[in-house]
Amino acid sequence: MWSWSFRRILPAARRAAPWSAVILAAGALGGCKNITAGKAEAGAVGASCEETGDCSEVELPVCLRMPGGYCSAQCDGGAFDCDSQSICDQLGDQAYFCLDGCLTANGSDDCRDQYRCSDRPDVINFDGSAVGVCVPQCESDGDCEAGRRCNTSNGDCVPRGEKETGDACSSNSTCNGGLCLKTTSFRGGYCSAQCGSQFAECEPGSHCATLDGQAICLGGCDADGDCRTSDGYKCREVAKTRNSNNDVVSVKACVPRCQGNAECGDGKHCNATSGDCEEGVGEPNPLGAFCTGDADCASGDCLTGDHWPGGYCSSGCDACDGACGATPDGDKCLTACEADLGCRGGYVCSDGGCVGPCKGDGDCTDGLTCNTSSGRCVVPAQGGSSVERVQVARGLSVSGGLSDPLTLEVPNGTLGFAVLASGSGADLMIIGEMVDPNGNTIYDFQDPFGGQARFFPSDDTITQYLPSSPRSAPIPGTYTFRLIKDGGTKSIDVDAVIKKADGEPQGGALDVNFFFANVSDLDGGGAKDDADFKKTVGELRRIYQQQDIELGEVHFCDLSGGDANKYAVIDSVDGPGSELSQMFSLSGRAGDLGCSPDQALNFFMVQEIVGGRAGYIILGIAGGIPGPPGVHGTSHSGVAVTMAGWRRNPTQLAQTMAHEGGHYLGLFHTTEAEGTAFDPLSDTPQCDNGFDRNSDGIVDYQECTSGRGAENLMFWAAGDDAETVTGNQGFVLLRNPAVK
Repeated sequence: MWSWSFRRILPAARRAAPWSAVILAAGALGGCKNITAGKAEAGAVGASCEETGDCSEVELPVCLRMPGGYCSAQCDGGAFDCDSQSICDQLGDQAYFCLDGCLTANGSDDCRDQYRCSDRPDVINFDGSAVGVCVPQCESDGDCEAGRRCNTSNGDCVPRGEKETGDACSSNSTCNGGLCLKTTSFRGGYCSAQCGSQFAECEPGSHCATLDGQAICLGGCDADGDCRTSDGYKCREVAKTRNSNNDVVSVKACVPRCQGNAECGDGKHCNATSGDCEEGVGEPNPLGAFCTGDADCASGDCLTGDHWPGGYCSSGCDACDGACGATPDGDKCLTACEADLGCRGGYVCSDGGCVGPCKGDGDCTDGLTCNTSSGRCVVPAQGGSSVERVQVARGLSVSGGLSDPLTLEVPNGTLGFAVLASGSGADLMIIGEMVDPNGNTIYDFQDPFGGQARFFPSDDTITQYLPSSPRSAPIPGTYTFRLIKDGGTKSIDVDAVIKKADGEPQGGALDVNFFFANVSDLDGGGAKDDADFKKTVGELRRIYQQQDIELGEVHFCDLSGGDANKYAVIDSVDGPGSELSQMFSLSGRAGDLGCSPDQALNFFMVQEIVGGRAGYIILGIAGGIPGPPGVHGTSHSGVAVTMAGWRRNPTQLAQTMAHEGGHYLGLFHTTEAEGTAFDPLSDTPQCDNGFDRNSDGIVDYQECTSGRGAENLMFWAAGDDAETVTGNQGFVLLRNPAVK
C-alpha cells in the first residue's frame, strides 16, 4: 500500500548496491529457455548458500546476500548467458546475475520459501509457457513491478486495480497505482500513485511530477483532448526532460483546471477561460484575501505592511460579515475563524479573527512573547513539561478498510502527541483518517497531500505524531481517527503519548543512549573519554542547540557478545524480522546493558549498513518518522549509524546522528532525491528538479547549495555544511514527547 524511506546516504565512488537492499528490476533481455516446474536443486542457481562453495552446480558461482543466501553467477545481460533453468536478470542499476527460473502458472510454488515468482514476459520458454524468476518476497510496494502492489500477508506482488493513471475513481483499491486523489480540485477522482525513489515507477504512459509539493503520477497527454475535459482537466507541461538525442523536451500531463481563486494561492487568480492560475488579481478579492492596493479588494480597503503578509482585504466594522477585531490599523473586519486552519496560509486565528503573525515580542502585550515559528503571542512556560501515556484501545480489528473510529481527548496545554498502534506484524499500517476538534479533516489517506498532518505507514508498531508543522499544532478537544492496514484483519492495541506544559517551551533536553555493536576501534567503555567521539557528541550538541535543545544525560553501553557480533554489519533493514528491527528491539534491555531504561533516544553504533541506491552508502537509518518517543523495546526504537571510517570525519558522524535523530523526532527530508517532494514546513528551502543541472534525475548536494537547501540538516544527502535547523523544524522537535 505504501512505502517511505528515512535514510541518510552518501555518494561513494565505485560502490555497487548490496543485493539484500536493491529493488529487483527485470531487464528486457529476451531469449528462449527450458524452464521446468520445481524448486532449485541443492547447489544450483537459486539454492540456499552460506558461502560460494555451497554452489557446487554453478560455474564461477557467487553467493548473493538474499534471504538464506542465493546461489548465482554473474552474467552480461544476454539471452543465453545462464543455464537453461535460469535467466539473466538485472539487480540494481548495473549488475546482472543468473536467477532461478519459474513457471508463472504455478504461482510461487517453483521458488524457495521467502521467494516469489516475478513475471518475465520477454523470455520465451521452449514449450510456450509463461516464465519468471525467483526473487525475494516483497515487503513494500517499492519492491514490486509497475502497476502492482505488495500483499504483505504473503509477500506477493498483486495487481493494484483495474483503472489507469488519470482515470476517474472513488477509492484507492480501484486504481493501478493504489491512490485515488479526491480533493476538490481533482473532480470525479483521479487515479494516481506516489512516485520517486521510495516508490515503484509510474505505469507506462504516465509521468512523475510535482503538484502542491508532492511527487505523484499524472496521466500523460499531447493535447487537451487526451484528458477528461468534461470533468475539468486539461493538458499542460509539468516538467522537462531529455530525450535519447539529449534534446530538452516537454513532459505533458492531464491536470485539473482551476475553478476558483482559492485554488491558486496568494498573488494569483484563476483564469476561468484558460483554467490556469495566473499572476495578479482577477475580479476584486473578498474579505481576507491577498491584495497589493485598495483596488484589489471588493471592499476598497487593502491592509499592507509587515503585519499583513501578501496584503489583506478588510473593511471597517460596520456591517462586518466576519469578526471585528483590534489591529495595528484600528478596528477592522477580519475573516472569522476557530483555529489557524480556518485562516489562509501565513495567518493565525486570534480572538476569533484571522490576523497576521507576530514578528517579535514587541508585537505582543500583557507579558506575552512571540513564537516566530507559529506567529502567535504566547505565555512562556514557567516550569518543565510532563509526558503521559494513555490507553486508547485494545484488540481493535483493523484490515484493508477504515477501522471503527477511535477518540483521543487532548487537554489544554498539550504541546504535541503521538499515537502508537502495535500488532500489525509485517503488514504496513497507518492512520487512515484524522479529524480535529473543530471538525477539520487534517489527514485522509485517500487525499494524503490535502491535509495539514503528515503521516507515513510502518509495520509492527507505528507512530503518528502531531505537530507536523506549526499549522497542525494540537488544539484542546476530541480528535477522532481510524486505522487502516495491508493484508488480513489483525487485532491492534492503540496508545497515545501526550506532552503538556503550562506555556510555550523555552527549550528542552534530549537524553541519549549510545549502544555499541562490535565496531572496529571503539566500544561503549572507551567512547566517553575518546577524543574523537567527544568531538562528535559536542557537534551533535551544537546542532540541536540551534533550537534550544540541549543534550541531557548521555549513556554509553555495549551490546552483549553474540549480539555485538551479529549486528556489527546490518544486512537487512526492512520488516520486523530484519536485523535492523531485531537490533532496535534490544533497547528493551537498556538498563541491563548499562544504558538508561528511562526516556531517551537510542543510537546504535554499527560498522556498516548494507543497502542504498547504487553508488551510495547508507550512513544512518531512523526507526521511523517519527519513532516511538521515549519507548524502548519495539522494532522501531532507535537510530542506526554507520561508523566505518568515522575518525576521518567525526563531524559528519555527528551530522548523521542529528539528521536521523531529526527523523526520529518528526522531521522529514526538506527535499527528496528527485526534487519532486518536500517537507510540510514553510521556512525550509526547496530544491526542485529544475536545479538538476546534469539531468541525472537527482538533485544532489552540489546542485542545491547557495540557499537552495543543501545546507539544511534534513537535506536528503550528506554534505559538509548540512547542519542548519530552522525555526519551524525547532517547533516540531521541541514538541516531541521524547524531548524533556
